[in-house]
Amino acid sequence: MSIKNNISGKTSIICDRSRAETRRSKNGKKTPIRIIKFGSVEVTPAIISRAEINRNIRAGQTAFRSIKSWIITPGVKIKKPRGHHLFAADPKDPNFIVRKRGSLSERGQLISGEFVRK
Repeated sequence: MSIKNNISGKTSIICDRSRAETRRSKNGKKTPIRIIKFGSVEVTPAIISRAEINRNIRAGQTAFRSIKSWIITPGVKIKKPRGHHLFAADPKDPNFIVRKRGSLSERGQLISGEFVRK
């Protein structure tokens, strides 16, 4: 096994050898398999048809298109039900938290699981 860095700076692992064989399955039929050897470890991945590869590429592209706007939009949107508190760290003092409910904002601490105003 060898490790090399390519032009983009990413590290690639190159296997010692790869070979194709046929083995008998449980039902007695010969099936083609590929064996890839990394040092003393042999890996036998499933052989996938070109049609299955294309189908998986299309499925991945469809899934990506459906979430692309979420991925490229910066920030986090927190949706909370009306009347519930939203807690955040106090930017002035990390020992305190800020509890917000509507337009009301209170500064305090959580003591034994209860919010105590300071």
